[in-house]
Amino acid sequence: MSTNKGIRYVDKGGDLRHQDKLKTPEKRSSDFDYMRYMNIGFYLMIPLLAGVFGGLFIDNKLHTRPAFVISGIILGAIASLYNLIKLTNEK
Repeated sequence: MSTNKGIRYVDKGGDLRHQDKLKTPEKRSSDFDYMRYMNIGFYLMIPLLAGVFGGLFIDNKLHTRPAFVISGIILGAIASLYNLIKLTNEK
């Protein structure tokens, strides 16, 4: 008697086969769609938020409210658009 643990089965040709372990089901691309959309959200929001908070930080240090916040929003929006274009051209 063999000590191999696994599955024995008969294939279509009638031959006895042995498989050591079960096959895991393949991951469907739809399983990871939420991760792709979350990644796109991060690519768009992080530059914009960095511009806003960076502008607020500089404005607080230099006491020049809202000059650098507006500049940060504009630069963050440009960086977000650049990332969006880069993402759409990948495929």
